[in-house]
Amino acid sequence: MIRGLYTATSGMLCQEAKTDILANNLANVNTSGYKKDKVIFKDFPSMLLRRINDPNKKLHELKVDPAPYVGKMGTGAIVDQIYNDKTQGELRETGNSMDFGLMGDGFFTVNTQNGPAFTRNGAFKISAGNKLSTLDGLPVLAKIAGGNNSSLAIDKHGNLTSDIVEVSIPENTKSFSVAKDGTVYIDGDAKYKLLVVNFDNPNRLLKRGKNLFFPKSGSGEGIIATNTEVLQGKLENSNVSTIESMVKMISAQRSYEANQKVITSEDQLLGKAVNEVGRTS
Repeated sequence: MIRGLYTATSGMLCQEAKTDILANNLANVNTSGYKKDKVIFKDFPSMLLRRINDPNKKLHELKVDPAPYVGKMGTGAIVDQIYNDKTQGELRETGNSMDFGLMGDGFFTVNTQNGPAFTRNGAFKISAGNKLSTLDGLPVLAKIAGGNNSSLAIDKHGNLTSDIVEVSIPENTKSFSVAKDGTVYIDGDAKYKLLVVNFDNPNRLLKRGKNLFFPKSGSGEGIIATNTEVLQGKLENSNVSTIESMVKMISAQRSYEANQKVITSEDQLLGKAVNEVGRTS
């Protein structure tokens, strides 16, 4: 019976983690470029049960196994990992020349106090110092137009390679546009190329809030994405489905409640075993 308490408790902990992840996804359903998280569970090793203490019988001179297998019993589960689903979100038209959506793999690169970070949220603005930046004031990074042709942007240690700068837009700029390949034109002249980067293993990127990802051990080198389009005047919606997330949340809550009932039943059985079964007449 004690084993049943542990098994049901592990199930409750798993469903609690799943509910937290789903709630966070729903809270960011309207966050541009947000990529939903998924929780993956892993079973504890199952136990193979046998029936014991059966009489040793013979059936037509064939010996019957006195301890036959009766099946496996699960011993619970644990959260194995939190997986970030980077599937493409739907692009919506905004008409704002400072909004940019990505069609394809990769991330915009921005500068932070902790080094380069990566985001799919292309809602930018002109910040103090005439820098193209995120709405949180993080400068957007780009390569200088006509610079070196190396495809490597981030080395395996998470450091930027050379020829990468912050995008500056002078105050007296008359026209500003970005081509689908990320080339930034200021007054008709190609000045920069937005640094859109993809990684050898993007699932290893570290998610730290504010819709930002950071490189870490195992994410590999950051390579400039060549097959990704930068679409000016559009933003990428989150890839969270409200209906799907609500259905999964209801399912998780019901599983949590079912495990609660198991614990209650186990507790009642233990109480009977202690107070009634063992009582002498």
